Amino acid sequence: MKGRFDFLPQDRVIYGYDSVGELQGEVRRLGGRKALLITTPEIAATEVLKRTREALAGLCVGTFTGVIPHVPRTMVIAAAEAARKAGADLLVTLGGGSCTDTGRATALALAENIREPADFDRYRADLLGGAPLPSITGDVPAQIAIPTTLSAAEYDAVAGITDTERKTKELYIDVKLVPKVVILDPRLTLTVPMHVWLSTGIKAIDHCVESMYSTNHHPFTDGLTYQALSMLFTGLPASQEKPQDTAVRGQLLVASWLSMFGIGNVNLGLSHGIAHQLGARCNVPHGMTSCVMLPTVMEFNRAITAERQAQVAKAAGVDIAGMSNEQAAAIACGATLDLIKGLGLPHRLRDVGVRREDFAALAEDTLKDPIVKTNPTPVTSAAQVLGLLEKAW
Repeated sequence: MKGRFDFLPQDRVIYGYDSVGELQGEVRRLGGRKALLITTPEIAATEVLKRTREALAGLCVGTFTGVIPHVPRTMVIAAAEAARKAGADLLVTLGGGSCTDTGRATALALAENIREPADFDRYRADLLGGAPLPSITGDVPAQIAIPTTLSAAEYDAVAGITDTERKTKELYIDVKLVPKVVILDPRLTLTVPMHVWLSTGIKAIDHCVESMYSTNHHPFTDGLTYQALSMLFTGLPASQEKPQDTAVRGQLLVASWLSMFGIGNVNLGLSHGIAHQLGARCNVPHGMTSCVMLPTVMEFNRAITAERQAQVAKAAGVDIAGMSNEQAAAIACGATLDLIKGLGLPHRLRDVGVRREDFAALAEDTLKDPIVKTNPTPVTSAAQVLGLLEKAW
């Protein structure tokens, strides 16, 4: 065994009931004195925003409540302008993956003085072209992320930003964009709609599965994602049964952390690649993209990844003794689909508003997504993607 593992410059993760109470101290520890709070209109209408502002006390100099899904460039420009106007020296994001990505994207815009949508082109990662990643040379404001969903966007250095002109989601990568602190407070998740809470849990399962059968799977992430899968397969039904149980929610927040921590050390694949384009072109939330595509992609990859998918079945609580890898892998796919159905979540593309006439463009855009190049089963043609979209229809 030989390899390496790279850690990102994230200082700490704080977890537990009412842990948002540590927010002010963390802002001060990072040298912040003027924090901009970034969130969605939906969260702004709840007590969650009030509670978080109270935790910031006098350090909150403004609130940007305009976050919308998939992080369009124009929205990021507006958030950056709000930060400039408030004189903010630190960003606090409150919400799901779109909020976290908005924080990273806003930090990029502030550091590099991006004021027009086209200015983002200079920093876009050209992973297919082989060009070196653009470096951020300006001062990046620190970010504290407070997730209210299970999508686990807080543990990497990648900002996903949508170019609405081209209808594609693009990646911006720099370790300076990693949130310095993550606060996991289950109390703040109680007002999240149940379908969002549960579907982002499936997104966390997607992280685990694609990490476990990655072309360069890693022993460190194997251990984390195996434990995360076990917690998610148990915890999601329990949370559906007892929606107000903050102990279960706290366990699920930790599981989402485990699903993503260190995942930058492994290659992901087709489920994530299709998800990027379903979001950018069809406005499908990322949790829902995993619900409708993950089982189909698992089946597509089964022949090459059967041994690894057998471990998914085991983590899901299936006794695989006496089974071949192929049998256990098929059960892993079935168990994942059964969980999605059992949670009352959509499992077909037509159930989330995707039209068949979008398939051709989705397939072409997916083929251009660099993450697809590392899928275990080679994806070399749009026809392959079209076949999967049809199967998931």
